[in-house]
Amino acid sequence: MIAEAFQSKRKNPRPRRQRSRDMSLFVDTSIWYSAADSSERRNTRSKAILKSGETLVTSDHVLVETWTLSHHKIDRKAAERFWEGLRSGIAVNRDSYIGGPGGCLGD
Repeated sequence: MIAEAFQSKRKNPRPRRQRSRDMSLFVDTSIWYSAADSSERRNTRSKAILKSGETLVTSDHVLVETWTLSHHKIDRKAAERFWEGLRSGIAVNRDSYIGGPGGCLGD
């Protein structure tokens, strides 16, 4: 109401821009790891977040930390499965798409 009153007094009111409803989620080590470890209390919730359809964003540091944690707390196969999932393009690095041509982790 106040905004409408303010706009009506302007000579040439600008139309309001539509905001994008697209959202991205920053995924840290806790989400990646709990999704990989079925004994984790939040395993189901973490998998749901990763499958939500939102753009997943992470950083190189989080990726390395998650690989190391998975390797030491689960096993090397779990760490490699995590890495292969990233290579298939399940997340976006802050600077580029992970997986495919030009991705941070290669082809």
